[in-house]
Amino acid sequence: MMDRSRDAGTMIDNLAIAITHGLMLLACWLLLRRPDLDAEPRPAVIKRKAGPRA
Repeated sequence: MMDRSRDAGTMIDNLAIAITHGLMLLACWLLLRRPDLDAEPRPAVIKRKAGPRA
């Protein structure tokens, strides 16, 4: 005879794993679609943001 409480726990675990993995996939996809991902700032911009030198 099968233990129904064990089957329900497995189903909930699989659902939780599927939801979390789906959210991570969505986050990665949105991060990779950002337009500034391929743009590198000019060296002059980097020097200005570094602040004054002592």
